[in-house]
Amino acid sequence: QATIHSFDLFRWEPYMSAVANEPLSEGDDFLPVYRKEIGDYARFIEPHKQDLMNYTWNGGPIELLFVDSAKTWELLNAELRGFGNHLIPGFSRVILQDFRYPWSHCLPLVFDSRPDVWMEAEVLDDACTAAFIPLRPLGGPGGIQPDYSEDCFPLASAEHLLRKRMARESLGNQNLL
Repeated sequence: QATIHSFDLFRWEPYMSAVANEPLSEGDDFLPVYRKEIGDYARFIEPHKQDLMNYTWNGGPIELLFVDSAKTWELLNAELRGFGNHLIPGFSRVILQDFRYPWSHCLPLVFDSRPDVWMEAEVLDDACTAAFIPLRPLGGPGGIQPDYSEDCFPLASAEHLLRKRMARESLGNQNLL
């Protein structure tokens, strides 16, 4: 039986109150709420209260990496460093929950800038999520760089990548970017 490893700070933020009716305040631990919510699936899920900024996965190859936290350059870099070397070239799927959200523009820039490293695997209409397959090991020669930032994508380069992305998106997805 496969285990799903779920990583989060499990620290309550004010915006969460709008979508979850829980008597929690900013900074409270919501791991007990999470455990209650996963209910019958708890036997398949192992939650980890973890700051991903300084984490390295040591649990073997990763078949599926679902990322809902890479909303900044720093978090994206940390997650690629922490999990990337365990992705299986040509097989693993990296699912990016916020790929088409405008404030997560780092995702299309990084993933679309390296077609030799990443292949888009699945495309959903009217959805912010995208899935990619690594085509080669992420570390070492020909891999990704360790620290992406705005400086890696001068305006002309970023504009070219984002216009190219927009041109191949469905109308519903273009409205999300």
